Amino acid sequence: MPPPSAMLMLMEPAPISTITWTIDVLSEVFSTGEWHLVLSLGETIGDGYCSQTMTAWMTAADLCLSGDG
Repeated sequence: MPPPSAMLMLMEPAPISTITWTIDVLSEVFSTGEWHLVLSLGETIGDGYCSQTMTAWMTAADLCLSGDG
């Protein structure tokens, strides 16, 4: 997974931690040879913690992953 999108909300470098990730695999087929579109939404950030949701689609616009952390 990429770094938390909530890091873009920081005004200066700071430590950040995600305690728990939940990932739902929504497709029986997951291609590693194609492109994937990832939408990452930072919801909150503060005191070294963050909350975000992520969704990933494969080339044919098939939803393949959904998660939060």
